Amino acid sequence: MSLTIKEQFNRTYPDMYSPYSWKKQFYKDGLFLNGVDKDIELATKILQAIQKGRIDLFCQEDIFCWLKNFKVLVNKNTQTEFSELFFLTMQSLVDKTDSRFKYRGYKTSLNKEYALECIGFGGQAAFISYGLNHARYLANCEVYKHIGIVYGKNYPSHFVERPGKTVIFITNPRYEECANNFEGRYIGGAKITKTNENCWKVEFEDYLKDFEWNSVLWSKIYNCIKPTFEFIFDADISINVQWQFED
Repeated sequence: MSLTIKEQFNRTYPDMYSPYSWKKQFYKDGLFLNGVDKDIELATKILQAIQKGRIDLFCQEDIFCWLKNFKVLVNKNTQTEFSELFFLTMQSLVDKTDSRFKYRGYKTSLNKEYALECIGFGGQAAFISYGLNHARYLANCEVYKHIGIVYGKNYPSHFVERPGKTVIFITNPRYEECANNFEGRYIGGAKITKTNENCWKVEFEDYLKDFEWNSVLWSKIYNCIKPTFEFIFDADISINVQWQFED
């Protein structure tokens, strides 16, 4: 049974790395409720928890869009305790995200022993699922740092990022037999589609919809996950940016 994106990413380490995680009990956090961005009291509790590192951010992707909505609350409530807490939280994302990523047991590289175990028990699909899961959590780390910068107090308000959609491609696979099995939808929320005899497109479905045209953020994500992609596909990894405006 395939998982919804919400089920897939409301989890805690180490279940998130397992390609067999549909058999496990998922973590449900009662603090994160619909409409939280409209309730300053509840929003305050969440920001305090994020600032102090009490939340495993890396498996809570809903926070991406919530923080965007919190920024709206800040604009409506300037020079308040909530506003100051928001900016302190953004600074903590810039300063502490990397260390908290490691503290919670996340790794920057794949565990080769576990990768071999995936191949042995689940074949290439399980191995690719493991790698794509891992890449997505690496991406989450980059997203939180970027949000901390963009929504932070010292970010230049006049700065405008050129809107562009980044697409990741796999080309020149070393082993044709393996490449024949690239296509498909994976537990990590990714879809791989063959575009021609020597090229496959990778898409993370329902991921970063509020930021899909943010070319600067996706460039950071790409640079972070490229080594993982090169390892799991044993191929060349590249990107193409589809600019929204050509001028």
